[in-house]
Amino acid sequence: MKRILACLLIAVMLVSVLASCGSKEGGSTTVATDANGNPIVGPDRDVLEVEGQESGSGSGGNNGGNSNNKNPNVNVEALPESSGGLRLELNYDKAGYTVLGIGDYPGADVVIGKYNGLPVTAIGDKAFADNAGIKSVTLSEGLIRIGEQAFGNCTGLTEITIPESVVTIGVSAFCGCAGIKSIVIPNNVTDVGAYAFDSCTGLTGVTLGSSVSNIGVGAFGNCVSLAEIKVAEGNTTYRGSGNCIVDIAEKTLVVGCKTTVIPADGSVEIIGESAFSKCTGLAEIVIPDGVLEIKNNAFYGCDALKTVTISKQVTGIGEYVFFECKSLATVNYNGNKVLWQEISKGYNWDLFAGNYVVKCADGPIEG
Repeated sequence: MKRILACLLIAVMLVSVLASCGSKEGGSTTVATDANGNPIVGPDRDVLEVEGQESGSGSGGNNGGNSNNKNPNVNVEALPESSGGLRLELNYDKAGYTVLGIGDYPGADVVIGKYNGLPVTAIGDKAFADNAGIKSVTLSEGLIRIGEQAFGNCTGLTEITIPESVVTIGVSAFCGCAGIKSIVIPNNVTDVGAYAFDSCTGLTGVTLGSSVSNIGVGAFGNCVSLAEIKVAEGNTTYRGSGNCIVDIAEKTLVVGCKTTVIPADGSVEIIGESAFSKCTGLAEIVIPDGVLEIKNNAFYGCDALKTVTISKQVTGIGEYVFFECKSLATVNYNGNKVLWQEISKGYNWDLFAGNYVVKCADGPIEG
């Protein structure tokens, strides 16, 4: 009998301990969701909460609301009110909100500022994606993260200013925003995701801030109108030169455009992956002495490219480098035929390129 009572007592104690682990002092809340996992929004536009569990538990996907999103320097009172009707979620730390979507806001000009006296610190993944009706977006100080595909394919979007407080621009965040003409990436941004501004076909100018330390592959791919690229002074990772962006430590040209002149000062040894991808306005490029390698897809889809000059110091040409460069007519190579044949060339490096001729120092080679 004593053994039975002892076992019962231990069981009761275990249940008590487990119950205390699942609770939080002073009570706690979580976002109520529907059958599809979407937050249920009340008539006052608050995301509804239910008692008993922590708000925002689980993934950090759309909520973006952890302690890293706090910005104590923001003057919340000075922020504009966010447009009414947007879908908003209170962050886990309860210090700000994340925009989840357009909700029932009917306008073309979106303001993202404060809500219920708190700043909006994040725009969730795909929050405004594929919304062609949006014309302009006002983003306010306090915003820290712009999520993946947040404004993807907002083809009507023509005006957007990224505030100084933003740190991260997600993968494909503005992909397909053909109406944007220029973009200034402010000095607090550290990460620009892959394909962040891909296919922004109206984009003519980019200024990169002083703290950007990571630019994802294809971040400015298919920006056919891009003609001016600048990097702010003080950036220790990237430098701007000749309308291109160069990774200083890696000596790699990571972003080029139709007006790029590749530096011939020894600062570039590699033409990076997809650096000029689908740069359809590029007609001629000189790859100078000092460059040793051209990475995969470097000039992929540059269908107006007619003339390429390649230094004899180049030892490797990657896969699909000149893929679909349909206008390519001349490759000027300043080494001899033997050196040209010795260059390592990747799979389909010139697939669907034009009927070009390689002009070596000792005579031509048919492409």
